[in-house]
Amino acid sequence: MKKQVIYFGLIILILPFFVLAFYIQPQNDDFHFAMSSKEGLSAFFSKYYFNFTGRYFVVTTAYFLNPLKYDFNMAMIGLKIITISFLLSFWGVLYYFFKNILQTNTSKITESSFLYATFFFAFILYAIPSLSEFLYWFVGANAYFLPIIFLFIFYSFLFRYLFDTSKYNIFLYIFLQLLNIIVIGCHELLVVFHGAILFFLWTHHYINTKKICNPIFYLLVIAFIASCVMISAPGNFARLNAIDTSGQNLDFYAQKPILKLIILTLYFTISDVGNWLNNGSLWILSFVFIPIFYQIHINFKLNIQKIIHPFFFVFLSFMLFWLIYALNVRLGHYQIPRVQSLLYLLFLILFFCNLQILASYIFKANKIDDNIMIVFVSNYKNISKNIMLFLIILMIMPSAYLVNSAYYEIFLVAPKYANFNQKRFIEIQEAVKRKEKSIKLEQTPKALKSIFLFHEDFKHKDFYYNRNIAGYFGIDEIDIIQNKDKK
Repeated sequence: MKKQVIYFGLIILILPFFVLAFYIQPQNDDFHFAMSSKEGLSAFFSKYYFNFTGRYFVVTTAYFLNPLKYDFNMAMIGLKIITISFLLSFWGVLYYFFKNILQTNTSKITESSFLYATFFFAFILYAIPSLSEFLYWFVGANAYFLPIIFLFIFYSFLFRYLFDTSKYNIFLYIFLQLLNIIVIGCHELLVVFHGAILFFLWTHHYINTKKICNPIFYLLVIAFIASCVMISAPGNFARLNAIDTSGQNLDFYAQKPILKLIILTLYFTISDVGNWLNNGSLWILSFVFIPIFYQIHINFKLNIQKIIHPFFFVFLSFMLFWLIYALNVRLGHYQIPRVQSLLYLLFLILFFCNLQILASYIFKANKIDDNIMIVFVSNYKNISKNIMLFLIILMIMPSAYLVNSAYYEIFLVAPKYANFNQKRFIEIQEAVKRKEKSIKLEQTPKALKSIFLFHEDFKHKDFYYNRNIAGYFGIDEIDIIQNKDKK
């Protein structure tokens, strides 16, 4: 009965995010990328790789996946399908990840993997700083959410490969190398993060066995080569030059001298990590995962005492995160909500890695008998489900702001928001049919602005969003009628 209640609570938590996907609207750079894609893949890729970014994989997916590239009316359906596909893919890969780190095919563990994955999935949806830019906007989801999905896919298959030592599968390893190249080509921050995790796994294996783990070593080699291709892209230097010469507030921090930049990034790192750690739900979640920590400890044969003290690992994790923040600020990205969402997910991964290191250290340091631990973990699973149920109730309670906001939006805000935007697009299309070269549109009322659905409103005819959408539809300009001027 308790399990059914937990699943029912999780459905209540997750459902609104799938419903909101049906109200997603094309925004801003969706139109810009769609226009650029008309030049063909080679020209599209060259334009961004040589002038803006080295993220060779997400540039490619932006070309093929953007539904606006094919047809506007079909894109209204395509954007919804892509958003729901991203959600289902992340949910599915979390399940596969938990299944592989728990390493057993029994139906009981399979069910536990699904439960833990679903709970973690629900937690992430409510904890991410900006779902609007991270999920409900194609360009943002492609550049920031899709990389996280591939990061989890990579490590899911890596753990499956490493556990199956009796018969190394060459085809699986080739697939791993392909995923390795994809992850590096997704984002500059993943170059640092992914490389650090691979290096730690390789070091752990070498210290424990006194043997070099060739599969991980060659993954590191290919990751290094892919990183060189990604980092040395002319577009990266063009973007840095634009940041250094611009006066935009967005790039303010990136223009500071190196010493001030170091101090600022240290402050940002401490501030954000402190805020994220000051989340009671996160600590409750960590107690839910205690059975998983022990199972990983057994499966990976973790011998942390030989490698690193947990406190030193905390220090190294912080230094890694500080380095990621320094890179992020240097790229002029610190204030962007979608980047904050990516940083938060990387923080979550490091947070649970640190808890795993601490748990394994405690298991080894106290020389706890395995039989005692097996009994404890078996009994604790019921406690874990009680904690899970408690956290779900806290999140569903009437005082829970985000749950209330999500349901308020799917019933009262999102439908009106979608209808308003669709009417504006119909006005534009009718103006195109009449061969008009300019059009005036009503500004979005504040009451229709969503906290979940991404919305970059029209401002004035020279605003870059207006230029993007005008160019996409083939008209000269779009101007805005301010609400205060409406009778």
